[in-house]
Formats: sequence, structure tokens, C-alpha cells
Amino acid sequence: MNNVVSEDLYRIGTVAALTGVAVERLRAWERRYDFKPTYKNGKTRFYSEEQLSRLKKIKQLTDLGYTISRLITLTEAELHEKLSSETTIGDQPTIEKKTGSRPKVCLIGASLLTQEQTETVSDRIEITARWANIESFSTSHDEAMTTDIIVALVPVLIPHVIESIENKSPSSQLIVLYQFATAEQISHFEQKPTVVLNWPVSWQQIEYQCANLFGLPKLHGEMHPRHFSDEELIAMSVSDDSNEGAIKQLVNEINQLNALAQYLTSCSEGAIGSQQLEYSRTLAQAARDVGQARGQLELASQTLSDFGLKTGIQPSDPNITNI
Repeated sequence: MNNVVSEDLYRIGTVAALTGVAVERLRAWERRYDFKPTYKNGKTRFYSEEQLSRLKKIKQLTDLGYTISRLITLTEAELHEKLSSETTIGDQPTIEKKTGSRPKVCLIGASLLTQEQTETVSDRIEITARWANIESFSTSHDEAMTTDIIVALVPVLIPHVIESIENKSPSSQLIVLYQFATAEQISHFEQKPTVVLNWPVSWQQIEYQCANLFGLPKLHGEMHPRHFSDEELIAMSVSDDSNEGAIKQLVNEINQLNALAQYLTSCSEGAIGSQQLEYSRTLAQAARDVGQARGQLELASQTLSDFGLKTGIQPSDPNITNI
């Protein structure tokens, strides 16, 4: 089946790619705000052209600082009006913009804090507070009230413990890492927007989940540093023996984006020589944006590679459900 199943229906994965709203977030909005897809085929969701247009506007406004609860019930015309007001000069309230910023993240859990100190930590997220356990978090003052995301490692996935964290900081999004859980406890959280992962997970996976919830913001407009050398990319591609060849495809795209970034940079330098300074700056920004996209694909490649190494399960395993 094509990505577009008809002229106005799009798979959930395609919608996520076109809007910048993560699949997990779309599913959470469906559960919490009843933002249902137009059509379902088994577990696969399809959205209409109108829904796609609305989601693009919602994403733009959430990037400007609006909360989803304020936007999800608005019509497309109302969303358009809000966007238009953001581009006019007047007495509109100042909205804190997420573009160019990193999510502020609080950590809870002794093993999680140890992992932060022992694994490679990038500048993808900003750690603003740390607590060794739920008890110390619960008795803390206001550090968690202004955070974007709370990552909590709990021994057991007990609903009322998780609810206590949510009540303490209701404006923060929550990622729960659990060590033990019953089938009933896991089922309980499948109906909620909270991201729930079985511990242990890599620090890179934690960063990815945080960035995904926050909207994958740019790193202050800078070119994302390369995570893999050419030799490492070749090794990753060669080692991918799955039926789908997902890592091979990602590596191919990474190579293409590396080449494109180099080309745009060379064009920018050439424009400086011809004294087209504004055009040169635009080309340089385009090169940085391409570098950001390449960085996301590198992260996706690492996530797939880590999953295979950790579980021994290849992407073609029938137990894995396709989005």
C-alpha cells in the first residue's frame, strides 16, 4: 500500500513526517482529546487532508508555546487566525518559542542518575534537576514545576505513584522507566499518553524520547555534529541483514544529506565571493538545516542498531508491529 491510501488519506507515519508531530503524540492526542483519525485498518490509522492541514497549524502553534489543550478543539479557521496574529505587530502576549531551544528535563531515580554520569550525554536536552527517588522529588519545592519533561525510573509500575508525579508537575510531560510490572499495570498505561519504557534503556533512547515529546527542536541553529564516520556508516549498512534493510536505507539517506550539506556550504562560500551576502547566509542556514535532518537520521540508525544488539530481534521479526 502506498503512503497515501487515497487522494486524501494518509498513514499515521506519513502524517508524523509531514507535520513534525510524533506518532506517539498523535496516539496520545487520540486517547486524551478524542482527536480520532478518519479511518482505521486494524492498528493502522489514517488521517484526512483536512486533519493533516490542522495538525500542521497545531504544530506551528505548539512550537510558539501554545498548549495542545488550548488548540485541539479549535477549527482550522481559528487556528489560522491565531497563526496570523503571531506574525502581526501589536499588543499580542509574548509567547516563549521552542525553536532553537532544548527541552528542560528533570531526572528521578538513583540508577538513572548513575547512567547519566557514566554514558555519553549530548547537548540535546538540558538537565535542570535530579532526585535520587520519588520521595525526595515529592518533598522538593518548585524545580519541577517549570520543567518540560520529567524522566522517572520506578521499581514497580504502580499507577498511584505515577499519578503523584503528574500531580506534582501537571504542566510537564512524563516518561516513566519501570523495572517490574504486571500485565494489568502495563495495560493500564497503554490507555494513557504517558511514555512508559521497560528499564534498562540506553541514554540515547532517553534523549530521543525527550526530544520527540518536545518536538525535535533545533540545536541553536548550529550544524549538528556528525555522529558516525564514513567507515562506521559503511559497517552499519553491511551488517544490516534484515529483510527490510531499514538501516541500509537510513545510511543511504545520511550519505545523501552529508553530500547535500557540503554542496550547500560550497554554494554559500561561492556566493560570498560574488558579494551576494544575504543569499550566502540563506544557503548557510539551509546547510545547517540539512545537518539537523541528518542528525535525526543518525539517531534513528543508532536506535535500530541498539535494539538489534540488545534483543537479537531483527526488524523483520513477526512479533514487531508495523506503524
